[in-house]
Amino acid sequence: MEIKKVTVQEAVDLLKNNNNIQLLDTRTFAEVRATGFIKGSMLIDTSLPTLEEEILKLDRNKEYLLY
Repeated sequence: MEIKKVTVQEAVDLLKNNNNIQLLDTRTFAEVRATGFIKGSMLIDTSLPTLEEEILKLDRNKEYLLY
């Protein structure tokens, strides 16, 4: 697994040009309710006790942009 930091513009470009990338929202449900979400993103609430189970369900053939 490789982890890289990208700028907002790099993230936008990656999402536009690569169908194998999923935007992954790692905020809590409360944070999402308070501030909204980016259309097409997938939410994994990092405060839940099932976090590890949710991570294991992710498609290992995809790349993920976390925010």
